[in-house]
Amino acid sequence: MEPEEGRFMRNGWKKGPILLLAAVLLTVFLPGCKEKTGSAGEDDQPGFPVVMGYGLADPGAPPFYVPESVPEPLEEEEAAAWLMGAFYQEGYMGFKVLIQDRSQERTYSVRRKAQRASSKAWEGVYVEAEKRTFPPASVGEFREEPEENTQPYNVHTICGVCEAKGLDPKQGFEAEIRIGGFSRGFPVKFVPAGEVRAEENRILFADGGNCGDFLYAQVFSMEGEGTGRIPLEIRAEWENGTVRDGRMAEYGFHSSGRLAPSGLIPNTLSWWKWDEAPEEGTDGTAVSLTIGRTRIVQEEKVALSIPIPPEDGRVSEKTVSVKLGDGTLTFSGMKKRSDPYYCGIQDGEEQCVPAFDMEAAVLFPNGRRLTGIYGWKPATDGTETLYEHTDVRLFSAEKQGGAKEDSLWLTGLYEEGDQELFLERIGLVWEEDQDEKILLNGWKSI
Repeated sequence: MEPEEGRFMRNGWKKGPILLLAAVLLTVFLPGCKEKTGSAGEDDQPGFPVVMGYGLADPGAPPFYVPESVPEPLEEEEAAAWLMGAFYQEGYMGFKVLIQDRSQERTYSVRRKAQRASSKAWEGVYVEAEKRTFPPASVGEFREEPEENTQPYNVHTICGVCEAKGLDPKQGFEAEIRIGGFSRGFPVKFVPAGEVRAEENRILFADGGNCGDFLYAQVFSMEGEGTGRIPLEIRAEWENGTVRDGRMAEYGFHSSGRLAPSGLIPNTLSWWKWDEAPEEGTDGTAVSLTIGRTRIVQEEKVALSIPIPPEDGRVSEKTVSVKLGDGTLTFSGMKKRSDPYYCGIQDGEEQCVPAFDMEAAVLFPNGRRLTGIYGWKPATDGTETLYEHTDVRLFSAEKQGGAKEDSLWLTGLYEEGDQELFLERIGLVWEEDQDEKILLNGWKSI
């Protein structure tokens, strides 16, 4: 499918070209006005807030405020920083920053640590109207060491969230996002986040640009009312004919826990990187992205009980079936493991729990390849599932001898004394060959 050139306009980030897929019609709202590309009657479709650096949000999520435009990168002592995303929501401000340290001695971390020690009030978000800095309540830092014969620099990513109660964002407010190791910050103005709509159950677009020595892209993809799609293969092609395969770049940007806003739809954003960023050279240079193999993660609430198999290692004769959407999963062949499952180390002690294996026969008519299944137990505090690793009690495992070709092999974890493994949510991981082309939105140095 060849891309058509359109306009994707969203409050909070720059305007630029993007593919309007023949089967996907986007509608974006701006404050005080409405611009539409689509057909009559699409006002009935919900708008999904777009939060750069974080993903798409549920239409019912608390209001988001995001930077009105992309600030210029920071450069200081052979280090450069780019703001990859930021938000304000219900008294919390978050930010994601990517940093390249090009110094031969890799001095950025030392400089940041020294500055934070000497001026604890520097790092965070400074709000002009309040004349104060809101320090991070939680900060995560990830460092990617350079690989031999590849990038001659370290990549740091910093993800933080600040508690900022009492601000009134309705009229927009100016702030400066400050990161240790730099003497100035990113000036931003927070305004209401734009929204995107989809017809025929699809949203797909990309935003990115040239970050120093490499090209990056944030790829947003979703189907239905909240099923995330994660590309596993993306090829970039420049107007001059250069073609490069990209690789998914985690950058430590995990949007979960205290570092994430409320109401994000899981698996709607992936980060991609190309280690060679071509020089812009001529006006009108564009980059198209061809999306190949894609992973679709479908999650559904269930009330599923799987009986724990006999202690003596015999294979259980019981089967359990559950309907999910337009398909069915059937669990059988439950057999207890002779050794407990190793879960890691906590407070200096190994954590192991009893476990059993089983087969899952899959009957779904959608033609996709089912590559994984996982499930959560109910949260211990009675609230909705916490989506933490400790709540995952069912997951895909390596197939055992005798397993059927069209089935998946699973491992279930339980506690001593349990008679059944009870799950309140099931996740299905599908793969399909997508083969669609989009334009990278507004390719330029940023």
